[in-house]
Amino acid sequence: MLGFLKWAAACLVLSLGLISCGSSESTDEDVSKQESHHDHSHSELTEYQSDERPKLSLSVTADPVVGVNIHISSDLDVVPSAASGKHVNGEGHFHLLVNGSKVLRFYNEWIHYSDLEPGVNVVAVEMATNDHSIYSWQGEKLRAEVLVERTEVSGHHHHSAESIEFVGEKPALSIDVSEDPMSGWNVHLEYSGIEIDPTTGGGKHRDGVGHLHLYANGQKLSRLYGRDTHVPELPKGEVELSVGFYNNEHHPFTWNGQPIVATTVVINQ
Repeated sequence: MLGFLKWAAACLVLSLGLISCGSSESTDEDVSKQESHHDHSHSELTEYQSDERPKLSLSVTADPVVGVNIHISSDLDVVPSAASGKHVNGEGHFHLLVNGSKVLRFYNEWIHYSDLEPGVNVVAVEMATNDHSIYSWQGEKLRAEVLVERTEVSGHHHHSAESIEFVGEKPALSIDVSEDPMSGWNVHLEYSGIEIDPTTGGGKHRDGVGHLHLYANGQKLSRLYGRDTHVPELPKGEVELSVGFYNNEHHPFTWNGQPIVATTVVINQ
């Protein structure tokens, strides 16, 4: 069943208690439900040191294929390499919450999420410090949220194995994976010669434009729109992590007939 989303109320709810209308703006088999619930308290607040309230806005739009695409705009300096490290004012990352429960840690401006429950969902984002407490300003959490209603319609989406030849010079793609000091694994990607466009996933094909898919031992973990992601859990032992470039219609790109893929291996003790 393909989850098609409609809007019950596209309103941005600010932590100061003010409500203003927001735009209706990430795996497909996301690993969100695996997010480690480590004991470090996410309920602790750390005051954001600033004379003005830091910006945090959230917009959520239905993806043409499945789930939602989430866009964040904020003043936070996101430093993925500092995650689970020492607190530095103004640095950190984001937590995605659905119906009051944390489901993801994320670093990118755009993400894809596909595990909303049928009916009305509260989708929220909080600004978190490097050491995973929640930023506040004048004692109030730095948080934004919207209401999203998901309804079910007939139909199902399958990713196609049919490849699309990349037009132009061979793009560069690499992957680096490191164990997070607190929980899970941090994945960093480098790429050039390709265009990542979160607004067209599931749209019509455009040469050189698309998104990324992350896999562990051949099983898809997530759809990515940026260079960094957090994987909360991996299988034990030797794990092959790979990332591939896909077009807007979710076909894998190839160059000279070969998949555009980067791979690395980690050992999960």
